[in-house]
Amino acid sequence: MKQSVRIAIADDQSIIREGLATMINLEGNCNVVIRAQNGVELIENLTNNSVELILLDIQMPVMGGLDTLKQLRKMAYSVPVIMLTTFADDQYMIDAMKLGAAGYVLKDIEIEELFMAMERVVHGHMVFPQIVQKKLIEQLSQQQKPEVTMKEQLLEQGISINSREEELLKLIALGYSNQRIADEVYLSLGTVKNYCSKLYGKLRVENRAELVSYLHQLLKI
Repeated sequence: MKQSVRIAIADDQSIIREGLATMINLEGNCNVVIRAQNGVELIENLTNNSVELILLDIQMPVMGGLDTLKQLRKMAYSVPVIMLTTFADDQYMIDAMKLGAAGYVLKDIEIEELFMAMERVVHGHMVFPQIVQKKLIEQLSQQQKPEVTMKEQLLEQGISINSREEELLKLIALGYSNQRIADEVYLSLGTVKNYCSKLYGKLRVENRAELVSYLHQLLKI
């Protein structure tokens, strides 16, 4: 990690929670300030400690990962969250993405890969397997053609976008990276980044994960 990052870990398995905390703290620019056994404990600790990143286990007693995401969302807590799991479940990934998670990684990931995922997420990117995008595309294709366009839906909420912005928002909803969007619509990476920055402001969101979650609600996917 290139910057100092305060991190929270929530996992009911102490060997994983403490092991991750030790390895992350040894990385140099990271500091695990919260170690929680479940979502309730995590949220209680967040009231007294500020963090820049949360590593959140999906399956925990008392309050699991998805319910914790729902609670964080109700609190308007915008810190990026990476979901941790022992198995790759497509629906869990999609549900986590819809609830605002910024990433999803397996617990047996190499530590260097985890650091890379953490750095990407802290810098506003999303880290999800390609299978998630495939599933989202399938869900969109199975829906009936909407009676109103995304532009019209947003306009009802007092948000005005042009056709190019609508095109980019649809790709963002699928979890596409800025580079992939640039390749898809034949724009430079810098131009796509500028569009994204403007869209964050227009839709009043803080980061990519919040924007994706907002769009999933809007498009009902």
